[in-house]
Amino acid sequence: MGRERADVTLRELFGDLTLEVERCIRCGFCNSVCPTSLIESAFPPSRTSRGRLVLLQSVLSIGSPDPFTEKFKGLIDLCFGCTRCESVCPAGIPIPRIMQRYRHAYYSIRGKGKIRVAEMALANYHTVARIISRMSPLSRKLMAHQKFRSLLSCTLGIADDIPLPLPEGGTLDSRLRDLRVSDARFAYFADTFVRYVRPSIGLRLLSLLRSCGDSYVMPPQRDSGIVLLELGLLDELEAFMRFNVESLHNHVRQGRYIITTSPAATLMLRHEYPKLLGNQKSIEVSERVVDVHEYLSSQIEKGRLRTKAYYDGVLLHSTCFSQRLRLTALIEGILEFSGCEVMGVVTECCGMGGLWGMIRDNRRVSLESGRRLFERVRGQVVVSNSETCILQLNSVPSLTSVLPIDAITLAG
Repeated sequence: MGRERADVTLRELFGDLTLEVERCIRCGFCNSVCPTSLIESAFPPSRTSRGRLVLLQSVLSIGSPDPFTEKFKGLIDLCFGCTRCESVCPAGIPIPRIMQRYRHAYYSIRGKGKIRVAEMALANYHTVARIISRMSPLSRKLMAHQKFRSLLSCTLGIADDIPLPLPEGGTLDSRLRDLRVSDARFAYFADTFVRYVRPSIGLRLLSLLRSCGDSYVMPPQRDSGIVLLELGLLDELEAFMRFNVESLHNHVRQGRYIITTSPAATLMLRHEYPKLLGNQKSIEVSERVVDVHEYLSSQIEKGRLRTKAYYDGVLLHSTCFSQRLRLTALIEGILEFSGCEVMGVVTECCGMGGLWGMIRDNRRVSLESGRRLFERVRGQVVVSNSETCILQLNSVPSLTSVLPIDAITLAG
């Protein structure tokens, strides 16, 4: 592809984000928080957060280098969308959105056939999880075996050294089949992990709500689409977003709030859907989203909730999305209220990047990015508000990691 054509094409495909790329002043603040910019292998400038933006600026200004090569995309793919850069960028540049739009542009030019097998498998995680959830207990047990994980590594390119998020069995939808609460205050957006992998989280949420005199209904829903967003599969994502917004908006019109237990779901519904769809319904849905920890904290303040902790003391992992959503202090308060001493708050990224760290080709960088965190928490009980951070942490020897909702229970 000629230099001039690469420039024109990238400008066309970037649209309004072209200006955002050009506004970068190359200060490097993003490098100071980017997990993949703080590792030894990132010393070459183009492997840092700033380096990626400089490359894109070069393409947009002089048409070089060619942005549609596998090497160029490999550099962009070092961004796994943790959003930490957005909090420190003095110009307020939405760096993760730029990287997502680049991937969309890349596939528009090179074709969807360039999507790696592992990426396609993770993009369809919602379908895979639904199918596995309906398998027999023996089948699910066999899938946890190391030989099966090695097979996935060879055939799909999934890392074989990390525990797979295998379903408990059954689905949340089936367990709540008889739930009929016409006056429920909340509609629950459970997302894929709770619906098909850990339905017990949804049941625990229901118990907590009922103890405060509340309840929820389960609206029809699809995956939040965060993996599709990170991969740049924006066309596929749009169908998911529109379905979810239409379904949830029906409940918003009835005066309900949308409660979530996944930080990824909270982030998508509250921030990404309105940006990407830009319609009134998505805005109205976003304004009614309540993260479970926001709810629990409010009920504690009102004296309506009594809980106790399963652990005397823990370290609290402030995840990337918890920081973005400002949930860390709320989680710490809930744990302390429940009688669990928070012995420290660790803020380093685990390097998992959602499901990015499950891809075999990304595994070395993923582990290198999380090494500082692993060294700090080894041998401890860690509470982390991320399903995928839990997977990463529990792959580290001599470490126990649980979600906040698994660290507490109702008292009395």
